[in-house]
Amino acid sequence: MEGHAPWRAAGILLAGVALCLYTVLEVLYLFLPPLAELAVFLTLSFIIAFLRFPMSRSPRLAWIDVAALLAAVVTGTYIVVEHDALMVRIGIPTPADVAMGIAATLLVLEAARRAVGWIVPALATVALAYAAFGSHLPAAWGGHSGFSLQRIVTDIYLTEQGIFGPALGIMFRLVVLFVLLGSLLNVTGGTGFLIDLSQALFGRFAGGPGKVAVVSSGLFGTISGSAVANVMVDGWITIPMMKRVGFRPHVAAAVEAAASTGGQLMPPVMGSAAFMMIQFVGTSYQSIIMAAVLPAVLYYLALFAAVHFYSVRYGLRGMPPERPFSAEDLLKRGTVFFLPLLVVMLALTRYSPHMAVLYSLATLLVVSSLPAASRLSPRKLAGALREAAEDATPTVCAAACVGIIIAMVMLTGLGLRLPDLILNLAGNNLLIVLVLVMLTSLLLGMGLPTVVCYLLLATIMAPALVKLGVGLMAAHLFILYFGILSMITPPVALAAYAAGAIGGANLMHTGFTAWKLALSGFIIPFMFVYGPALLLQGTPVEVVTAVASSSLGVIVLGAAVMGYFVTELRVWERAALLAASLLLIKVGWITDLIGLGLIAGVFLAQRQPRRQSARPAPVPAAVTVEEQGP
Repeated sequence: MEGHAPWRAAGILLAGVALCLYTVLEVLYLFLPPLAELAVFLTLSFIIAFLRFPMSRSPRLAWIDVAALLAAVVTGTYIVVEHDALMVRIGIPTPADVAMGIAATLLVLEAARRAVGWIVPALATVALAYAAFGSHLPAAWGGHSGFSLQRIVTDIYLTEQGIFGPALGIMFRLVVLFVLLGSLLNVTGGTGFLIDLSQALFGRFAGGPGKVAVVSSGLFGTISGSAVANVMVDGWITIPMMKRVGFRPHVAAAVEAAASTGGQLMPPVMGSAAFMMIQFVGTSYQSIIMAAVLPAVLYYLALFAAVHFYSVRYGLRGMPPERPFSAEDLLKRGTVFFLPLLVVMLALTRYSPHMAVLYSLATLLVVSSLPAASRLSPRKLAGALREAAEDATPTVCAAACVGIIIAMVMLTGLGLRLPDLILNLAGNNLLIVLVLVMLTSLLLGMGLPTVVCYLLLATIMAPALVKLGVGLMAAHLFILYFGILSMITPPVALAAYAAGAIGGANLMHTGFTAWKLALSGFIIPFMFVYGPALLLQGTPVEVVTAVASSSLGVIVLGAAVMGYFVTELRVWERAALLAASLLLIKVGWITDLIGLGLIAGVFLAQRQPRRQSARPAPVPAAVTVEEQGP
C-alpha cells in the first residue's frame, strides 16, 4: 500500500478484509437475496476503489471522493433496506428509485474510469445513449421504439440483468474467491516453492533461469488470474536471475511477461476462466479443461523452445540451485501448493465451482498451518485478504460497468441483431469474422481485465461465430485467447511494460519481444477453429496426429522466432521454418508432409560446413538498448 496516507491505507485494509470475509460467508450461507448480496459486495468494492484511486494525490480526500464514498454507501444500503418493496413495485419505480439508480449508474461509470481507464465507461455511455436516443435512428441503422428514463434505470439498477447482473455475480461467486486463493498461496510460500522446484528441474540447463521463469510463472499464473500481478510477484526474482546469466534485459522481461500471461490459458484453473465458460458453454468443467489443455501446452512448449534456442544461440549457461531440492522439500512445501488445487479439481466433480473453491481455501488454511514457514499469522492473513481485495477491485468495477452495457444491449434488442450485423459486415466470411473478433478482443483487452473482456465479448460476439458453424467451445476459447494476449500486445502491453520496468529495459522493445515469444498464441486459436482435433475433438487418430504435428510445429516456431536451429538461420531458412510451423500446426496430413519436408531441407542446409562457429560467445547481461538484438 505504498503511496497511500496511513488513514487511507487503514481504510483499504479494513474494507479489503471485510470484502473477502463477506464474500466467503455470503457465498457459503446465503444471508441475503441476490440483488441485496451483490449491492453489499459492490459497495465494499466502491469503498476500496475510491480510496485506492482518489481524484487527486493529496493526502486529504477531495470533496468529490467523499461524495462518491457516501453515495456508494447510500445506494447500496437502499437496495438492502428496500429490497422487498422494490421487488413488489418492480416496473413502476418511484422518484426515489430513479434518483438512486441514476446515482448508482454514475458511480459505476466513475469507479470503472478510475480503476481501468476510459474504454469500458465510454462503451457503457454509448450503450446508454443508444437506449435513450436510438429511437431517432432509421431501422436499418439499428433504430428501436424508444425507452423512458424509468425503464432504463429499472433495467440497470433494479433487476438482475444490469449492474447487479451475471457479470457482477460471476465476480462475486468465482473471481474474488480465486484471487483470494492465489493471494493466500503466495503468502504461504507458493511462489517461492514453484521457483525452487523449477530451478531444480531446469536451472542447470542452457538458459536455465529463463526456463525456470517459463515453468514457475506459468504454473502460478493459472491461479492468479492477472498477468500483471503475476509479473509483479515472480518478476522480481526471475528477471534478475535471467540477466545474471546473460539474458538481455528486454528478453528477460519479455520471457517473464509471456509466461505470466499464458498462465490464464493453462488448466486446471485458467485464472477462473474455465469456470466462467461453464456458464456460457453449458458443458462440464472436465470438458473445458480437456479442450483447453493441448493449446495451452503448445503455447508453453513454443515459449520454452524459444528460450532454449535463444540460450543456445548466445551460449547462455545454466544456474544450478544453491542447494539440492530434496524429496522432503517437495513433500512439505509442495503439499501446501498442490493439495488445494487437487481439492478444487476433485470437488468440481460433485459440487458447484464456488463451493469447490471454498473447499480448496479451507484445505489451504489447514495444510499451511503445519509447516512453520508457511503458517499464516493474523498479520499475513490480513495482508493476503487486503491484497486479494485490491487486486480484484478493478475487475469488479469493470464488471459492474459491463453490466450496464449488457442490460442496454438486451433492452434494445441489439443482442439479437448484432450477430447478423457482424455477419453482413464480413460478408459471411469466417476468416474475416475471426479477424474482427481477434482485433476487438485485443482492443478491449488493452483496457479491461481479461475476465471482463471475455464476459462482454462472449455475450456479444460469440453468437456470430456460432452462426458460421464454429463450435461453441472453439468460439469461446478463441475469444478468451485474444483477450488474454492483449496483455503482451503493443502498443498497450501492460504485462510486458510491468516486466520491462522491473528489468530496466526499453518498454516498447520488451512489448514487441514478448509478442514474438507468444506468437504461437496468436496462431493456435485460428487453427483450432478450423481443426477441432487441437481441442481433442475427433477420432483417436486425428487427435494423436494433431498432438504430434502441432508439438513439432511450435518447437520449430520457437526456432524461427529466435533465428537459430542447428546454427544461426539465414533469412530463407527462417522463412521456411516459419512456414513449416504453420503447416504442422494446421491439422491435415498433406500440410504435415510439406512441413516436414521444409524442416528436413533446412536441417540439411544447416548441416553443411558453411559457418565459422555454430555458437557465438555469451552475451553480457549489461547491454544498451541500441545493442540489443532480437
